[in-house]
Amino acid sequence: MNNELYKLIYAIITILITSGCFGYINYNILEKLTVIVDRPNNETDKKQKIMIFTGVNVGLYWILTTVLNCEISLSILLVLLFDVVGTIWIIKPLIELINSLINKIRNTSG
Repeated sequence: MNNELYKLIYAIITILITSGCFGYINYNILEKLTVIVDRPNNETDKKQKIMIFTGVNVGLYWILTTVLNCEISLSILLVLLFDVVGTIWIIKPLIELINSLINKIRNTSG
């Protein structure tokens, strides 16, 4: 019984993570911090950014569960922690750095 319940919980959590639920968290935090500004009536850009964040979260979840052999609950907690803290401390400065480099290139090339 425990093995079946474990498989069910694992399947549900994997579906939630791969469906993009955690990608929305990253996107909403960056949008509230005005790091990401989308054009109005353009859902394609928003979906692409959420897919990128979801890919990062799925990759992190996969590394935690398979490579580091963390338990599912610990892996989910770490991914959610990364979604909040990592987005502010890692992803936000990275996006700002990329934007400043793009603007510097634009200024030098006219």
